[in-house]
Amino acid sequence: MMRILVLHAGGLGDLVLAETLFAALRERYPDGRLELACRSEVASVTSLYARPPDAVHRFPFNPYRWALPSGLVVAEIQALAGLVGEGVDLLISAELRGTWLGETLAALLAPREAILPAPPGGRATYDLAVLLRRLGAPRHADAQRVRAAGGEHELDRYARLTGEGRRLPALRPSPRAAADPWLAVFPAGSPALKLWPHERMADAATQIASRMPARIVLVGSTAERGALAAAARAFPTPPEILTADVEGLPGLAARLAGAQGYLGIDSGLAHLAAAYGVPGVSIHSGATWPAYAPWRAGSAAVVAPIPCYGCELDCAFDRAFCIDGIDVASVVAAFLRARDAASAAPFVVEVDAYSERERSIFAGASRVHRATQADRAARLVSITRVRDLLRRYAVRAGARQHGSAVRLARLASAAEQAAALLARSKGGTRE
Repeated sequence: MMRILVLHAGGLGDLVLAETLFAALRERYPDGRLELACRSEVASVTSLYARPPDAVHRFPFNPYRWALPSGLVVAEIQALAGLVGEGVDLLISAELRGTWLGETLAALLAPREAILPAPPGGRATYDLAVLLRRLGAPRHADAQRVRAAGGEHELDRYARLTGEGRRLPALRPSPRAAADPWLAVFPAGSPALKLWPHERMADAATQIASRMPARIVLVGSTAERGALAAAARAFPTPPEILTADVEGLPGLAARLAGAQGYLGIDSGLAHLAAAYGVPGVSIHSGATWPAYAPWRAGSAAVVAPIPCYGCELDCAFDRAFCIDGIDVASVVAAFLRARDAASAAPFVVEVDAYSERERSIFAGASRVHRATQADRAARLVSITRVRDLLRRYAVRAGARQHGSAVRLARLASAAEQAAALLARSKGGTRE
């Protein structure tokens, strides 16, 4: 039986969309064993798949937050490799942006085949070489390294990984709740740069709910309850707050499937609602656009394109103007259009929020910022290289010092033995 391991270090939305990858792999390898390695905080979403993986290996860390190798990284990757075990035939690293995790798993597990994201510039970074050296594992030289395609949607990327056509996520049907019209609002769940101002979210939600009509419920994870409470204070009437912990995600999904609409920032919950056919609109930043653009009939996105789109959350400004430029009226209109034409194709509304002068400022500042960040990254590589060389030198110097100490001790012991022999020899002569 062929054993296939899919690695995905992304979030909730990534795993909702990744159902399409598993569906394609099921068809290509009907007798294979499909397994997933993913972050613990989102692993339970796989129980919603029409056909869940045969095994899910959870890891408690986020590799995107570790840029440099350390002892903790080594321990965590070794623990994950031990959890997966030997005998993987095909490893697919399916993240939008690859990390050291895919390369190191491929090195440790040594699968017969591996499909990994190509590193930026086509060359592995020095810190990856340091990490592999610490693990005592050579880089998987025969791996197929797939280059990113600019402007590609996640669903198209998954299709490209399997050589199949584009699919839509298929989740297990969820029983519809009794008639209880409510609007699901997702104001949290992403880095601060992707958040729409609470006042605008409250204004848009209030207008939409009054036209449906429906009650408003703010939805998120248990860890986001404080952020949801802060967002609730912007509403004229405090809305209900609905949260769930990691294991409660399936129950939250069942509730969400019964909503009459959704409104929120681009988040995993928005993709989950769309997967259940709930109509709605999401507000997108330019960080990863259009990788997570709307994909389901009855869904819409509102964007305010500016020249620095594609920053991957490395913003050159103290606030995200791509989000700040989105107005309430455009969002409300997009929602009503999506709801009234729920069977129509998904669509995108582009807001022209800035003058040519402002756009020129955005472009110039972005160029300077990205050049500075590239220089910083190069310096970081140099620091990593020097640190590694110093560590290796210290190890070698310590080994040499230890060797010298051993030889000196042996010489001292030999001298003592020679002195003892000489003393006995002199004693014998006197007799």
